[in-house]
Amino acid sequence: MPGVVRAAQVVIWVLAGLTVLGSIILIAAVNPETGGAALGVNICLLVAAGMAFRFGSAGHGIRVTCIVLMSVQILFGLGGTASGNPGGLLPMLGAIATVILLSQSAAGAWFKRPRA
Repeated sequence: MPGVVRAAQVVIWVLAGLTVLGSIILIAAVNPETGGAALGVNICLLVAAGMAFRFGSAGHGIRVTCIVLMSVQILFGLGGTASGNPGGLLPMLGAIATVILLSQSAAGAWFKRPRA
């Protein structure tokens, strides 16, 4: 697996872990509605984290789907940042990094490789 694909995989997993951890902290410290809202706005990130487990064996469709999901996550992050919520900034920056990493030619070649 090329370094850019592994880096995208790690970025997605770290962001998903931070999202789940932050939501648990919000549920315990503030209220369950706030924690649920934090999970809900990052649902694309959580789905992409599940898909990242398949980067080693899946085809081109996983790459395209993750790019689309991270693009939607960028829009969610822009909306949160525009409304004055600084919590949307980190997932948005991570989603931008993931889109850049998965859009590189080495990533495309990896996902389009022939399979036995």
